[in-house]
Amino acid sequence: MAIELRGILWSTLPRPQSCPGAAVTGPALRVVLGLQDGAIPSAVDVYLRECRARGLRAATIETYRWALSGSTVREWLDARSLTAMEDLTREAMADMLATLRERGLGAATVDDYRRTWRAFLRWAQMSGYIERAPAIAKGPRIESERRPLSAEEERRLIAACGCERDRIMLRFAIRTGLRLKELVALDLEDLEEIPGGYCVRVREEVAKSRRYRRVPLDTAAHRFSSDLARYIRDHRPRSPRRALWLTTKRDQRTGEYERLGRWAVASMFRRLGAATGIKVHPHMCRHTFATRALAAGVPELDVLHAGGWVDSRSLAPYVHHRTESMMAAWGRRQD
Repeated sequence: MAIELRGILWSTLPRPQSCPGAAVTGPALRVVLGLQDGAIPSAVDVYLRECRARGLRAATIETYRWALSGSTVREWLDARSLTAMEDLTREAMADMLATLRERGLGAATVDDYRRTWRAFLRWAQMSGYIERAPAIAKGPRIESERRPLSAEEERRLIAACGCERDRIMLRFAIRTGLRLKELVALDLEDLEEIPGGYCVRVREEVAKSRRYRRVPLDTAAHRFSSDLARYIRDHRPRSPRRALWLTTKRDQRTGEYERLGRWAVASMFRRLGAATGIKVHPHMCRHTFATRALAAGVPELDVLHAGGWVDSRSLAPYVHHRTESMMAAWGRRQD
């Protein structure tokens, strides 16, 4: 049965090639009506808006945005003259991943790009932008280090940092155990003073567990909050942006220092690893945080809350045996 839509008979609308005989809906309908083109940037914008409508976290959407339309991808698209969704063939996607590897991106980062593009292209197929989502071959198996950093490794990594922002951010990550997405989502207002000292606040919409929590910044031996305040006062760029961690250069489009993204932080860790010979990635800071806190005698319940773990089982993989702490504990026995 024909349905009139803005003076156009529905029965006369062409069907998308991806779904012969099927109804034209969603983004595909907008393409058919001329309300939206089939260009890659347009499809990415629609996809991100739908992700936002589904309730995905802002940090997750920003991650998708960078993987789908960040400067690295834009340069690759321009170099290959790829503009339309149908240009994204299997061969093109393989070339993109190869380009990322040639630029020195680690296996884990390249795999993040691959998974983001795979989800986007599957959505594009279901939405009628392309006939079939191209298969994207997996890269080599990723074996990441799952251990804490030693005090000597921490010292070497800090010494290799190229600027004060990187030094204080590395120390911050080790002392708070924040996940990478939580780290880059921090604002200045998330640093607060409460009875007993200073802490960092992890908001519900940012936390993986969707639970609000606080993480102390200071210990009896060191007031890290003072170091952080000194960084904000003397080294953080002056900007109307409220993000705690900002880029060191102004964005060419906005003219402002922008929030540091998770890809940039991951790149920083890769540079530090290359400079020191230490196999390091951001999540090792979380392993270090849990192992050191329990070894220092912090009750497990407090470590669970500060780190955002839901129970002892989820915490266990982050706690690593240290012979020196075991011997020290036995030395305190009175029997």
